[in-house]
Amino acid sequence: MTTAHVIGNDALVSHAFNGDGSQLAISVNTSDVYLLRVPPNTTTKYQILDVLHEHTALVTGLDWAPKSDRIVSCSADRNAYVWTKQGDGKWKPTLVVLMIDRAAICVRWSPLEDRFAVGS
Repeated sequence: MTTAHVIGNDALVSHAFNGDGSQLAISVNTSDVYLLRVPPNTTTKYQILDVLHEHTALVTGLDWAPKSDRIVSCSADRNAYVWTKQGDGKWKPTLVVLMIDRAAICVRWSPLEDRFAVGS
């Protein structure tokens, strides 16, 4: 059965769940990516675990690799970042310069999680 959850009043531009569905990465019409703990039921609120800051324009695409636990984000700034969780729990960004002349709109990991594709 599908359950509806309310996150907030802002426009949800993109989202991606981690491998086990316990965490959610979202873009809410800003240049930041919010990492949330998914509540077990509709009476519990989402908890912000971290905020990823690197993009300089609206984040338009997200994907979370289920096996490697890496996040890829793309943005209207025409760049992508691969976010890797470090041993201390902090997320380390790696800039990927896409060399495109339009905003990056969507992004997806390959099945092997060794590369990703970006749409513009």
